[in-house]
Amino acid sequence: MNNWTLAQKHDEAVAERRKRRRIWIYPPGLVPVIAAAVLFHVVFGFAPETTALLTLATALLVYSVLYLIDRFYVGRGPFEEIVLPVLVERISKETGIPIEHEHRPKKVHRDLNRTGGLYPRGSSVSVKNALHTADDSFFEVTFVQSTGNSSVTHFKGVYGRLAIAHGERFQLRERGRPHLKGASYERKDDIGGYRVYRESSKEDAALFQAYARILDKLKTDASTTRVALSALPEELHVAVGKRSYRLGRLSPERIGEIHAALKSIFALAEDFRQARKSA
Repeated sequence: MNNWTLAQKHDEAVAERRKRRRIWIYPPGLVPVIAAAVLFHVVFGFAPETTALLTLATALLVYSVLYLIDRFYVGRGPFEEIVLPVLVERISKETGIPIEHEHRPKKVHRDLNRTGGLYPRGSSVSVKNALHTADDSFFEVTFVQSTGNSSVTHFKGVYGRLAIAHGERFQLRERGRPHLKGASYERKDDIGGYRVYRESSKEDAALFQAYARILDKLKTDASTTRVALSALPEELHVAVGKRSYRLGRLSPERIGEIHAALKSIFALAEDFRQARKSA
């Protein structure tokens, strides 16, 4: 399926969803309008003419807001249900790598943060999409920590869990400190804009520099907010923060851009593997 056909199918799904949505958007709008009429006439005791004018103004306001929601809010559903599976299948064929796609996986990947130790251990994990190969997994994830009546989003973006082994545990990060339970890190020999936390000196500094160059490359993307990685004896966890975006109407060109961005995720895993072998 080419991008043009895919964009058409996405637009058709959006239109159908809007039709269904109007059933529960517009009729409930009468509730605040009727409540306003009762409030103006019964509670405040306005004259019928004044009540009518104020009720009309309320109706115009309420339905203007509902119209804007109906007109411009698309949501991610059609993209995740129609476009994303096609792109994943296409990339799998292009790269020769079998890829499994999970849309809003039922399994809660709570161990992502506990194992990687990049963000506070009390953070909740919310996964929208997950892509799995035989060795690696990539998650569209958010880590949020709630404290009383407030909450802090520590990370939102793409989180990779790569099957790359290391001789020691270490982290490269732009800010903050490690949160891995049971580990004893020391901050040593920062590289560029990255803090280097490590447990020992088993790995050569060349590996840190190679990893730092890959992180620098990731930061050249304007949509990237921050980067960090956590190396473990059996794995490498990579966090690439992304800015929030609104999909809106998908053009064939935009689908092509998303395809390239998704494909680059798997190239990222290969970049880290090559850096590990070379160091």
